[in-house]
Amino acid sequence: IINQSNIVKRIILFTVIITFSIVASAAEPLNGYIVMANNDTLQCKIKSGRFLNNPFNGITIINEQGKDESLPSKDKKIIAFGFVEKLRTYHYLFVDVGDKLESGFYQLIVNGLKYKLYSRPTTVYGGNPTYVLFNQNREFTKFEPCVICPWKKQLRELLKDDPKALEHVENASRVDIPKFVTDINKL
Repeated sequence: IINQSNIVKRIILFTVIITFSIVASAAEPLNGYIVMANNDTLQCKIKSGRFLNNPFNGITIINEQGKDESLPSKDKKIIAFGFVEKLRTYHYLFVDVGDKLESGFYQLIVNGLKYKLYSRPTTVYGGNPTYVLFNQNREFTKFEPCVICPWKKQLRELLKDDPKALEHVENASRVDIPKFVTDINKL
């Protein structure tokens, strides 16, 4: 009976320690940068955890005074930001697509020389992500690769000056847009 009690206490203690370490690490600020509207790049600490669960709408940084500073995307004070988390670097760009609900920070997914693909998760459970594809001229199209969406038509319009890329649109899979963009960057 004593052994079972000690085992239960150890399991509870282990669970509490793991839980606190996860919470503590999630709250640690991340090394990052912000790009201001005037194109100045500043190194900063970006709040993580619940502060970063939806970077589409904005981020919270720790400013030079050590205080939290909220930078909503709608204010357009910053045009890009990035951070390192668990040895992976994330880059985000503010994209104004003309619609207030759709404009915000999109995550860089494919950083090609000819085409750059950005994404934001869908707000609908089980839905498709929303993508923004830029060409070399900084022209872009926003699209959602759903079954009934005209995403291939949107891609054709953006890629109209690149015949080799246009050839690949018909075979593009709506479930693997990053692969499609990676492939057309190799052409």
